Amino acid sequence: MLLALLAFVAIVAALNWIANPYRAWRLSVHDGMYGVARDGFEPRVLTPYRVRTQEPTTLLVGNSRVQWGMSIDRGYRDGILNAALPNASLAEIAAILRLAVANPRLERVIWGVDFFSFDEKYLGSGDPDTLMRLEPRPLSMRTLVSIQETLFSAQALDESGKILLRAMAALTSLQPIPPAPPAAWPERLIREKLDESSQEGLGVLDEPGLKTGLAPWVAHYQGYRPSAAQLAVFRGTVARTKAARRELILFIPPISTCELEAIDQTGHWGAFQHWKRELVDVAPYWDFANYGQLERSEYLFQDIFHMKQAVGHVILRQLLALECKACGPVADMIRQTGVWVDGATVDRHLAAQEALRMTQTSQASRCGRAVQDLLRGQAVGAANGDTAAAAPADRTNPGRP
Repeated sequence: MLLALLAFVAIVAALNWIANPYRAWRLSVHDGMYGVARDGFEPRVLTPYRVRTQEPTTLLVGNSRVQWGMSIDRGYRDGILNAALPNASLAEIAAILRLAVANPRLERVIWGVDFFSFDEKYLGSGDPDTLMRLEPRPLSMRTLVSIQETLFSAQALDESGKILLRAMAALTSLQPIPPAPPAAWPERLIREKLDESSQEGLGVLDEPGLKTGLAPWVAHYQGYRPSAAQLAVFRGTVARTKAARRELILFIPPISTCELEAIDQTGHWGAFQHWKRELVDVAPYWDFANYGQLERSEYLFQDIFHMKQAVGHVILRQLLALECKACGPVADMIRQTGVWVDGATVDRHLAAQEALRMTQTSQASRCGRAVQDLLRGQAVGAANGDTAAAAPADRTNPGRP
């Protein structure tokens, strides 16, 4: 009986080592082509192991806007690792970067910074398991935890089984696996994907679906409270990364008209503008979250929150100083949306945004109407005794944080 149990445990460990579902081991019999990503999102457990074992030269961090929008086939390619996390908190990103700068091969960090994550309600937040995996523990303790989690866990075995089944299906089909694109998509692929982008996503979402997707964002921004402590976490993380002599490229990812309207109509446009000014006091950045043309091009967004991958790869090429002349006119518009913001340009940039805001918000958009309807419904609820509901904000006097 004991021998049978030991044999079973050995088989489980061997299967998990061969499949290596969490990329926890440097030695592996496959390169992740059958990995555990689903719909462009990888389980959180992968990121801490990837940061340790794959030793990238370029690291992408941020939330799911970066994980999805700058998705890299198999997560890591050409020295670039996408270490963004769904719902990433500033505490988690800080922990990732503390771990990442220990890698002597790391040259640069590209960080997608988001206004919504500087909310007071997220102070000190983060998944305890993710933060535990990112802790700089002694090698012996880290190895013990890794062995337990990646070789002897039922969840790892389940993921390994799926990987091995996909590998067997690919081998028996006798169809070659298409080559993976480079980490930063080539210009031709970007152009093809941008040409196809009108076929799905936010642009084809009907009105009920739009309101359903918008409702949590309206609720979130209604309760938004800018946090000086969150800004301090950001400032400290930037300082540590620069002190480690790593290049740090900050950018604000594109946000749709729907999200801009949610920010504006809940009375937080002033806080949004002030936040952009506060970022400059920490470090310069690229700003793609602007009024202009991109935010109104709904077909370039997968949903209310996420830009499409072709959009993200246009931006990635720009941040890496790669050419995109053959990416097409839509890509040109995306690149032109990005504004370099530093101490010399911030006042001019924010003034231009204020002028564009007044022009754009005076033109009715379906996102603007949807936000108004949601706020109006809450106002009616408040009048009927629902004290949690809030009346629409006066967009002509958005206030300051």
